[in-house]
Amino acid sequence: MSMQRKTLRLIQPRLKGTRLCKDVLVVLPTEHLLRGFLFERTPYKEMHYLWRVITPLYHPANHIYLDYSKRLSKGE
Repeated sequence: MSMQRKTLRLIQPRLKGTRLCKDVLVVLPTEHLLRGFLFERTPYKEMHYLWRVITPLYHPANHIYLDYSKRLSKGE
């Protein structure tokens, strides 16, 4: 299990209306948009970016594209 998933597993019970799906903490309900949070690794050891994820569900894809998302953390 990845460090990102372990961290989100600790956060998820404290945030009502969320569900952990792979490495993304999803904010429910989801209808046409997926909203949530995810961590992204940086080139630097022990540093990650935190993203606020918003992506349309009508576009079939195997990956989450961060086109409409915003990075909340600068990795500092």
